[in-house]
Amino acid sequence: MQTRILIIEDNMGLAKALKDRLQSGAYAIVVAPERDSGLKTAIRGAFNLVILETIPPAQSGLVARN
Repeated sequence: MQTRILIIEDNMGLAKALKDRLQSGAYAIVVAPERDSGLKTAIRGAFNLVILETIPPAQSGLVARN
C-alpha cells in the first residue's frame, strides 16, 4: 500500500515543490490550497501524514505568550 500524504498550503509554489519532491519518493500526494477544505479532506481521507502550514493567512492556530 502506498503512503498517502496531504499537504495543506496556500502558497502553491511551495505546495508544488513539496509535492514534486515527495512524489519522487513514491508517495501519493494530495494538495489542499486552504485550511478549511484541507481539514475536511483530512477527515474524509485515510492519510498517513498531514503537512499543515503553521500560520494560515486569516487565522492562526498558534498563540504567542510572553
